[in-house]
Amino acid sequence: MTNREKFSKPAESPTPRKGPGNVNDYTQNLKSVSKTQGIPMYREQELIQKQKLKMLAQDLTEPREQGLAKLKEMNLPQPQQFFVPAIEFLQNPEKYLKKLDSPKIYISLNPRKKDLPRYRVPWISTEEAIAFVRKNLVGVDPKEYDVLGFQFLENIYGGSIVINPDGKILVEFRHGQQGPVATGTETPEFSVRRDIFNLSFKYSFEDPELRQEIYKTILRIPHEGNGRDMKFTPGYYEFALVRKDEQSPLNPWFFDYKNDKAYHIV
Repeated sequence: MTNREKFSKPAESPTPRKGPGNVNDYTQNLKSVSKTQGIPMYREQELIQKQKLKMLAQDLTEPREQGLAKLKEMNLPQPQQFFVPAIEFLQNPEKYLKKLDSPKIYISLNPRKKDLPRYRVPWISTEEAIAFVRKNLVGVDPKEYDVLGFQFLENIYGGSIVINPDGKILVEFRHGQQGPVATGTETPEFSVRRDIFNLSFKYSFEDPELRQEIYKTILRIPHEGNGRDMKFTPGYYEFALVRKDEQSPLNPWFFDYKNDKAYHIV
């Protein structure tokens, strides 16, 4: 940003409205506060971005089976995976882990009740995964948890895609895993936007090969029409570009999907 101003006291973010809402609600509330506090436009946009990431992160502790099922229904590429009750996993963990056919995996313990914590860790061996599950279920009724396991390949790039019903698209991603982008713990390095007026894609980076990979990833999402007339399935998608080794091409993997008004581009 240019022409940034210095303030003796930073402007505080207004409290979002209680109850159901989305980033649009927050934006309208913020604009009314901006007029009285004199918040500059660049600061206003930063607050909106932080709130958007916060709202996106709120659902990360919720079970993902619905999103995974929807991704499968949309025929989007996913890593090999399993989702089973923890008690079944503990009885024969090798039975499920060998299905992933991967030296490194992502493992998550998903609670069946919202007041229980969720445990997850990426990039571990199958032996470490078994130990991880057993350790976190000590003193806990395993019937209260499910185990989600993913095949894990190195995430060369990872991030999220948000598509509005009006056709607006925002892609935010970074080098490495997509988790930090989804949770808002790290700032995205790259972005792609689709303007609703001329329906063209605008990239924040120049690399032509990376532009092509991201465009191909977007095209994997179900859509109708061609060219600028394409209408994509709205929602929030988590993805990564992965490869098996340095000689292999990049391939997209999708990890989650949500269709909720909270996931909306301002």
